[in-house]
Amino acid sequence: MAVTYTAPFIQNLKLAVSTITAVQADKTGATTANLVKLLDAGANGSKIVEIGFKAWGNTSAAQVTIFKYDGANYFFIDELEVTAIVSSVTVKSNKNLATYIDLGLVTGESIYMGITVFNTNINVYAKYGDY
Repeated sequence: MAVTYTAPFIQNLKLAVSTITAVQADKTGATTANLVKLLDAGANGSKIVEIGFKAWGNTSAAQVTIFKYDGANYFFIDELEVTAIVSSVTVKSNKNLATYIDLGLVTGESIYMGITVFNTNINVYAKYGDY
């Protein structure tokens, strides 16, 4: 009898949310004290479909940085632009996101976030699923 392969699919879509609380301008991964953990991979790995941020007030121009941590090293993998906006009842606050087709994590890996210029009102999030 032939061996068959069943394609793995993520089980349930989840939302991880965290708040960035301090500046982390270093993109090399050498300085990590102010990075915020967004999510850990599930027991059988995870697939990330979207990472973004939403501000809830005024923002200064900056970059939200995205790092993949493999248990020993931090790797800078992407960034999201934060534009300077003065939000009000008629001007919406800042939001940006990146979508991914193939951003996977194996067990023991994590996603960390940072920001290059401090903004007191930035929530970062990931839409992901575990295998």
